Amino acid sequence: MDVDARTRGDDALRWTAVGTLAAVALVCSFLPAAHLEVSGFLGSGETQRVYDLQRDVALVPGLLPRSLVVVLPALVLLGTAAAALVYGSRGWMAVVAFAAGLSLAIACYSVETNFTFIEGMRGCDAPCAGFVLLPAIGDLRDDLLSTPAGRQPGFELTGTQNSYYAKPFDAWWGLLTSGLALGLLGGYVLARLALTPWRAAVLVAAVAFLALVWFVFSGLTSE
Repeated sequence: MDVDARTRGDDALRWTAVGTLAAVALVCSFLPAAHLEVSGFLGSGETQRVYDLQRDVALVPGLLPRSLVVVLPALVLLGTAAAALVYGSRGWMAVVAFAAGLSLAIACYSVETNFTFIEGMRGCDAPCAGFVLLPAIGDLRDDLLSTPAGRQPGFELTGTQNSYYAKPFDAWWGLLTSGLALGLLGGYVLARLALTPWRAAVLVAAVAFLALVWFVFSGLTSE
């Protein structure tokens, strides 16, 4: 096998992986990804009654239009991968894949940080559900306040006005995993324009490690 044929084969493998992961991300976007909940109460002590409102939502259509920050990069990646497989890999395709992959990874990470992984409401003095979840949380809170119990005098929301509970489903883990993988793969595709496979892989791994360290330390300092 000559070098050109091997290169084309490597390109096909990379773009097939990009397309497959993008398709997984898109499928997961249409499945229930999160369980949202807000609650409130009437009275106090033994007479206190708790009311909660729950809703399971998918990125599409439940969290539109803000969830497009996740869906659009996945669509771009799927289209770019298809074009590369049909017409052959081009330099601009690698740049597009890198930009879309990085955007998808960042968007998935930003949504991930707004899930609550412990039982009970996440209390915030200011809106803190994040760009994608915030409108759905607000709608859920408004719906609770419009119920017969919520309209009664003395009804109070649990925690603060901005408290909420959000638990990810399995579809979200599939979306998060594919999104982060596409971020790494997009970086690798771009690095391969100038580097050998091993050097490209080492570069992407080093950048990913530094990003992980930065995220961990930024999370610790924000607590």
